[in-house]
Amino acid sequence: MNGPKIHLPISASPVINPDDVWVPEGYKVEVVAAGLSFPTGMGFEDDGTLYILEGGSTWPTRPALPPGILRLHPKGELKTFAVETLGGPRSVSYHDGYIYVSCKGGYLARIVRYDVKTRKREDLIEKIPSGGWHEPDGPVFSPHDGLMYFANGSVSQKCLA
Repeated sequence: MNGPKIHLPISASPVINPDDVWVPEGYKVEVVAAGLSFPTGMGFEDDGTLYILEGGSTWPTRPALPPGILRLHPKGELKTFAVETLGGPRSVSYHDGYIYVSCKGGYLARIVRYDVKTRKREDLIEKIPSGGWHEPDGPVFSPHDGLMYFANGSVSQKCLA
């Protein structure tokens, strides 16, 4: 037995049972967070704190939640860390006391950072063209030069007739 079943108040998948997941001997499945609306990414702080990104959703099969960032403390406390207004966070990285988040919305993307102690938010790069189709990825930090890197898909909507 891997863990208890969790019953959710939704119709799409109302029961989560860790025993339904096959893993090799020696591994264990455990539900860490459930009932998410539109999870899009996650990342860890050095102390094990987990940041879960919610893209936001109004789909009838999922609970309606605004786009935002949840923080799960290693002792199990899950709280909203921040709410994003663009279209939703997509990727997160922790670096030197900040989380860096790529956010998508409409035809633009942006990179923001939050101080993990004060939650102060700062836009680092705004109005990155995304064409409405491609998700920003990263940011990540290089162990070689310490620089921040991120990816953004092509904004081309080319069509051959």
